[in-house]
Amino acid sequence: MQQLETTIVSLAKRGEQLVAKRVTAQAALDSGNSGPPGYSPVGGPRRSTGARQAAGCVVAATSDLAGIDDALAVLAHQKAEGERQLAAESERIKRATAADKLAKQVTAIEAALPAYLEQSRALTDALSEIGHWHFESGQMAGFLQNTRARSKLPPTSPSRS
Repeated sequence: MQQLETTIVSLAKRGEQLVAKRVTAQAALDSGNSGPPGYSPVGGPRRSTGARQAAGCVVAATSDLAGIDDALAVLAHQKAEGERQLAAESERIKRATAADKLAKQVTAIEAALPAYLEQSRALTDALSEIGHWHFESGQMAGFLQNTRARSKLPPTSPSRS
C-alpha cells in the first residue's frame, strides 16, 4: 500500500508540473496568435517572413499544447488506476482482518463447546431427577437434551479442529 500511495503522490506532482507547463504553452500560443500588426495566423496576401516564422511558432505551440493535453489525460488515467488499486488493496486488508477475527471467534466457540455440552449433560441429569414433580424442570431438561442432540458433537468428545 505504501508503494501505491507513493506512486499516486508522484503522479499528482507530475500532473501539477504538466499543468504549469500547459499554462506556459497556452500563453505562448496566445502571444503567437496576437502576432505583429498585419499578421494573419491563417496566412494571406500580407504574409511576410516574420509572419511565417510567427505562424511556425503558433503551430509548434499548438503541437506542444496538444502533447501536454495528451500527457495530462494519460496521467489522469494512471492516477485513477493507482487510486483504484489502493482502494482494492485497502478493502482486501480489511476483509483479511475481519476473516482472521471471525476465525479466532469460531475457534474460541469450538474450544468452549465440549465443556458446555458436558456441563449441560450434568444439568440435564439433575433437572431430570426432579422433573417428575416439577414441570418446568422437566421442560428445561428436554430443552437441554434437544440442544445437545443438535450440536452433532458427543458431550465428551474433544473440539473439532
